[in-house]
Amino acid sequence: MLARRIQPLVEKACDMQEYEGSFMFDEYPDQLMIRRVSRSIYERLDKSAYQDDLMMQEVNGRNWLEDFVTVMLLNEMYSRRCRRRDRRCGGIY
Repeated sequence: MLARRIQPLVEKACDMQEYEGSFMFDEYPDQLMIRRVSRSIYERLDKSAYQDDLMMQEVNGRNWLEDFVTVMLLNEMYSRRCRRRDRRCGGIY
């Protein structure tokens, strides 16, 4: 259920980054830019439903929701990179 709410935000962020020369298509994407995009998606989420979990993670130190958003972003970037590569190479891969 959570992933269904996050996915449209991730797709929109990737749509904005899908242009020629974007960091998303670099051989080694910039870690700082990935964190910035991930953080902007995380900031747009409605975190009120997960308040108890978010308070608990402050004690543990890791932000699982932000990590989850980052994983979803990286997955979407990977699939777009594969699609783009296949389109550019005529589907030979």
